[in-house]
Parts: sequence; structure tokens; C-alpha cells
Amino acid sequence: MLVSTATTAEPEFDANQLALLLAHEEVLSDRGPHGLPLSETTDPRADPAIRGGWRYEANKSPRFDYAAQAIAHAQDAYYKAYPDEPRGGHGWYARRVDA
Repeated sequence: MLVSTATTAEPEFDANQLALLLAHEEVLSDRGPHGLPLSETTDPRADPAIRGGWRYEANKSPRFDYAAQAIAHAQDAYYKAYPDEPRGGHGWYARRVDA
């Protein structure tokens, strides 16, 4: 007796969810390292010398980012241990560890 089965996977997202996901990805792809849209920060109207546009102000004093500090320490230690290692292309991240 030959028995066969067919498996049909249901879609992970419906059409509305997929549209929202794609829109979110589009917004994220336009973000610069400062968190602002590159389409606005690189717009010629953002030049403070141009009247009628806009400008940006930086905060007067930085916030201390402890995750960035941990990454910097890890990078320093890694490249000290491996001085011949090329520095481009490495992805560094931090994760929260409860004390």
C-alpha cells in the first residue's frame, strides 16, 4: 500500500502584516548613525546657509553610552591580541548582562 502526504505551509505573514514590515524596513534603511532620516539630513535645504530650509542642532553635552564603551574596550583588546587582523567588516555588538 502506497501512502502519500502533502504538506502545505501557511504564510507567516498576511498581506497587511507584510506591507507593514516592508514599510518599516524602508524607514529603517533611510536612518543615519544619528537616528535621523538621511533623506532629510542630506537634503540641500538642510544647509544652514540656505534661507527657508531647516538646520540641525546637536546636544550640548553627550550622554554616556555604556554599551558603546564596552564595544570600544572589546575592540581594543581584540586588535591588541590580533594586530595583523584587518579592521574593516567586523560587526561588534553589546548585550545586557545582569550583574
